[in-house]
Formats: sequence, C-alpha cells, structure tokens
Amino acid sequence: MAGSSDLPVPPVTALERDCIRAGRRRWEEYAPIVCKHLDIVISTPKDIKRIIKKQQGPIVIQKLVQCADTYGQEGRRNLRILGGILQVIRIILQDVVLSQDLFVDDLLDFVFGCLHPDAHGTSDYTSFRTFAIQVLCDLNAAARSVEAQYDLAIAGLATITRLIPRITKHGAVLAILLIVLQCNLKGLSAWQLRYDRPLPVTVLESLQLPTLARIIVGMLERNHLPSIVFEKELACVAQILHWISYYDSKAILDIHVGQTLLVAFMLSPSISIRCRGFLAMLNLYHVDYPLNLRLCNPQMIHRVREDPIPDAQTAISFIYWDDADPKSPDAILSSDKKYDVYETALQYVDYEINGPPTTDELYSPSILRTIGSVTVTVMDKVDGAFSARGNCYEALVFRLGITLFVILEMKAEGADPLSIENNYEGVRSFAQGSIEKWPDRAYFYYAIMKTRRGPECLEWGLKGLRCADCTPHLSRQIQFEMAVCQFSIGVGHLALDPHHTPPWREGVNYLKDAAETIKRTLAVLNPKSPEAQIMVILSFIVEHLLTDPRIHRVDAANLSEVREALSTLDRNRYLDHVELRCAIAEFVALRESASEKWASFISDMDNLDHLAVEKHRFNGVPESSQALKNVDYDRVLNEIQEQIESRRPHSRLPRCSTCQKNSAGLKKCGRCGTTMYCSSDCQTAHWVRGHKTECISPVIEV
Repeated sequence: MAGSSDLPVPPVTALERDCIRAGRRRWEEYAPIVCKHLDIVISTPKDIKRIIKKQQGPIVIQKLVQCADTYGQEGRRNLRILGGILQVIRIILQDVVLSQDLFVDDLLDFVFGCLHPDAHGTSDYTSFRTFAIQVLCDLNAAARSVEAQYDLAIAGLATITRLIPRITKHGAVLAILLIVLQCNLKGLSAWQLRYDRPLPVTVLESLQLPTLARIIVGMLERNHLPSIVFEKELACVAQILHWISYYDSKAILDIHVGQTLLVAFMLSPSISIRCRGFLAMLNLYHVDYPLNLRLCNPQMIHRVREDPIPDAQTAISFIYWDDADPKSPDAILSSDKKYDVYETALQYVDYEINGPPTTDELYSPSILRTIGSVTVTVMDKVDGAFSARGNCYEALVFRLGITLFVILEMKAEGADPLSIENNYEGVRSFAQGSIEKWPDRAYFYYAIMKTRRGPECLEWGLKGLRCADCTPHLSRQIQFEMAVCQFSIGVGHLALDPHHTPPWREGVNYLKDAAETIKRTLAVLNPKSPEAQIMVILSFIVEHLLTDPRIHRVDAANLSEVREALSTLDRNRYLDHVELRCAIAEFVALRESASEKWASFISDMDNLDHLAVEKHRFNGVPESSQALKNVDYDRVLNEIQEQIESRRPHSRLPRCSTCQKNSAGLKKCGRCGTTMYCSSDCQTAHWVRGHKTECISPVIEV
C-alpha cells in the first residue's frame, strides 16, 4: 500500500486488516473480502439473477465506486482492495445484462486510473497494472451500446496513450493495449454514425491523437516495437493509424515520415495491411462530406441495415447558388441575356441521357455556359417551362442532373457540408420516387447510384442496365459507378474486417469483381473521358492491392499511364474523386523514397504471423490444408472477443439465443418459452432469422 510521507496516516480499517491477514494472493482472490465488507453477494448465477430482478445493479456499482474512491486516494492507495474491486467488475461483466450498469463515468475513471503511469505505489504495481488491463479488455468486449463504446474511448484514450512509452518492453501487455485502442477508435466512429455528426473539436483535442500518432510512428521508425507485437499485431497498428487519419488527418500529415509510413504499409505482403495503408491515405485528403458518399467508407463496418431512403413525398428543399451570392460561379452569359429556357433545358437532358455530342464537352457540357450559374431562379424557370408542356420525366432528369453537378461545384468551392448533404438526400429521394413511378427508366437508377456506395448500389446498377431505354452512354456511366462501388466495398472490408471473417472474404470477391468490371468499362469508355482516366487509376491501385508487391513489380509504363491520367484530370479541372486522385498521386510520388526509408520495416513484414492464413483464405484454399498446420494459432490476443472468452472461466449462466452472451437476466420468448433473449433487439433479430417458423405455443402444440 502506497502513501505519501508528508500526509497523516489514516487509521487501518477492517477491510484493510482482512486484506493484510489474507497475505499475498492473486489480485482476483481479494474479491470475496471486498464483497463481504460491501455487503455484495454475487458469487453464483442465482445471486446475479436476484440483483437483476430487484434492479440493484446501480446500487452495487455505487458501492464499488465509493470503495474505489476511499482506497484509491493518495495516502490510502491499497492495491489489494483495488484488485478485489476489479475482480468484482470482471464477475459482473460475465453477465451481458448486468454489465451494462458498469458504464458510468466514475467507474470507468477508476479502471483507467489503475493504468495511470504516475500511479506507482508498490513493487506489485506492474502485475496489478497488467490485471487492470485485462479488466479493461473485458469492459471493451462488454460495451454493447454506442454510448458505452463512446464513453470508454473518451475516458481512456489519452491515458492509454501516456502509458504506451512505459511498456514498450512488455510485448504481451502492449499488444493488449493496442487492441483496446483499436476498439476504442472504432467505437467513436459508431457514435458518429448514430448521431450523424462529426466528433466535437473539444473531444478530439482531449483524445491526444497527434501524440498517439507520434508515439506509434516513432516506435516503428526506431524499430522499438517488440517482435511479438510486430509479428502478431502489426495489422492492428496499421488500423490504429487509419483511424487516427480518419479523425484527425493533420496528426499524420504533421509527422515528417507519416505519409511515407502509410506508403510502406501499402507495400506490405499482407493485403489487409496494404488496404489499411491505402485507406489511411484516402483519409488524409477526404473532406468531411456525406459519409454515404465517402470512397471506401469506414462507417460501413457498423451498417446493420441501410439508411432509409427519404419518402418521395417528403418536402425537399434543394440548395443552389444564391442569385446575389458573389461567391457563386460566374456565368459566362449575363443573367439578363435572353435564351429559350425550354430548348436549353432539353439540350441538357439530352446530354444527361445520351452523353456529350463532342469530345470538347467530355468534362463539362457547353449548354451549362448558356445557363450560367445554377440558381434558384434558373431552376424555377426550367420547372415552369417543363410543367407548361407536361414533360414530367424531362423535368426530373434536368433537376437530378443539375443538382448532382451543383454538388460537385459546392464541394470544390468548400460550401457548407450540410447543404451538400441536403442536396444528396434530395437527389436520393427524387430518384427513388421516380423509380417507383417509372421503374423501367434507366436514368433514375443511375441517379440514385450517385448517392450511395453500398451493395444496394450494385443492385440498382443491374436494374438500370436491364431497362429498355438504357442508352449506350447511361450503360457506360452505370458500369463506371458499379466499378467504383465494388472497389469501395472491397477495400473497406479488407481493411476493416479481420481476415478470418466472412466479410473479409466478401471484400476479396468485391475487389476481384472490381478488376473485371474496370476492364469491361475501360473497353467501352471514350479513352479521353474523365471516367476513363479514373478507371485507369483504379485499375492501377486494384492490381497493386490484389498482388503481393514482392512478386509483382510496377513497371514504368504503368506509372507513366497513371501520371498522365492524373495530369489530364487536373488539367481539365475535373471536380470528382479528388481524394482518390490525391492519394494515388502521393503513393506514386513517394513509392521509391518510402521503399528506401522503410526498407528494413518492409522486409520484416515477411515474418508477419497471419500471412500464411491470409494468403490461403485469399486464394480460397480450404483451411484444413497442410500449409495451415504450421501456423501459430496461440496468438497473444488475436481478436479481443476471442481473447476475452479464452481467459474467462466457463460461465454457468444461460446464453442469449441470438448473441450467445451470458446472463442470469434473460427473458423467455412469451410464446414458445424455449428461447431466451437479453434484449428486445436480439429477440427481433432471432425472429427474423427464422424463429417465427418454429415458435409454437406449448398450449396449442399437437
């Protein structure tokens, strides 16, 4: 027990005396002593069920917090008592229902306080800290709600960051903390998705992400990462840097070797790490515009179902340039110049349906120079002209096409992200309503594809291609969008999902499909078109991601072709896919310097623990093959959930029929009584999966 020499020594309490009499034990063995003095009975499933039934969870938590406050303060810090409290927390965490009461600020502060690098008190502190880290892992595994994940991240990221430099020699402990960091950073993105807004600036500052980035990059640059962490958890390190670049790109850009390290990741023999490096590069150049349109959107890992499309009847107010706004793009023709509104609008509709009539209009239709700035007044005139003639289809095509063009202008001009989001949702709603009214019109499937990057985008593309009115131009545009979508989904899964999971395998298939779609699309596109240039760029990066750089060397001709495509797009002021172009341009520019700077690091990646398994899963070889028998599966924390379960004793608590989590507070199905659930969400999910076909009341069963 630690104390400060200039503070009065408090009298020894009964709890302290009992812990002293117990002698030196494992930290978890002090839990019964703590429970006895706090009058907490929690040793059996029956005890847990009673606590849940009587809703006494918050009372138990409050007792633990008060005890932690008493014996954790300076002058009275007693690691034996604190270890007992931590073990009680672990017992509670075994019950998925009761554990949700643990996520309160005071208790989280206590757990992270046990990790604090300045909290040294006795020679036992190192083992105590390791025990506290194990409890922290349990907490992360039990954090089911977005709010709980958010609270964990906010409470602990800065503390863990300060601790890392002190434990670099303890490889197993460092590996655990890195996995916790990865889970915390991922949890923050779930919060963003739930509340549809970026993290507050004050929150970002409190996380100390620039400090974390400097520590991790510094360890890699100086080769201070323990070999056990490098070989087994380098993919985790790469994902941490990806999340840092996602939340705070400046944290990476301000490190002089930050970008070259990401390029070095892209040169890894592991496809997962290559994709993580590429995704981090994309993050450096992505403006925080609508998440659903983000290329390789990291939020896709949280998507249980697609966001609902706004009802077609919902009032959508599109946002265009203000007639009096001096920042709006200049019109080539003055606003008082007379022209036939109807004929001009029809020409633009023809451009949208049939494509540019000449190569001079590949990047921008000349008709827009006639219209000038797309303002509310212009749109009202066009709507009036179409309405007077009953041309509803043409009016919608004009509205959707012009709005998509205005969105690109707004992004280039740095307009308010909310205005851009509003216009995207407006296009999505109008396109959906148009599909319901005209399900055989290809243009509306193309338009709605422009508002999403998920799997449903591919379904819309196939429907559009089957429409009888799908022109050659629309067919090319739809195939282009499908290729971008396949690429985006594939990289997202490969970068963000563990290599042993089905989504990762789906990512492999998506990326391979993207390679084929790109080839087919390039064959039909005008080679001078911006879409063709993007396909050239995508073809280059897809081939690089799919192929081990040790085997396939990029030749000078490929690099020259990519540089020319990038130059052509810049020269013609193409407004779309800016983050992709910037990321590829940096990769091409930094490849050689990164190969030299990180030569030893890249070479050491040949020894990564997961390479053999990943390679065989990538190629579709059955996991029972002889090559896999030599793989070391005794990982020091592969995935946090697996690690937590392996450390826990076998639970005697019943399991939820859906999520398989243990709890004494499960509720039976009210109809059949044979299944049990921890929440209404789990019950609904199980019903949809098939329980509705087997749920029969015992009363009426024959």
